[in-house]
Amino acid sequence: MAHDLHDKIQRTKDAMLLPFFMEIFVIAVWELWNLPNGIIFEGHTATISLWTVKFKDQITRHLHRVRDDFKPIIIEWLTTIL
Repeated sequence: MAHDLHDKIQRTKDAMLLPFFMEIFVIAVWELWNLPNGIIFEGHTATISLWTVKFKDQITRHLHRVRDDFKPIIIEWLTTIL
């Protein structure tokens, strides 16, 4: 099963052709991991829309760490994907 997951991640990475794929992937998984915390500590209901808002917010918070030439690409990508 782990090998299948690795293959799926690799295929997605190859299809997206983004130089910052792994960073995006880690933030996406981090926000998925944190959804139960919102349920327990903040009384939120875990939904796709809540994950989307938190994911976009987290990406935006990380923009100050991104190379200047990647920032417009990331911002455009964020506005078109979710």
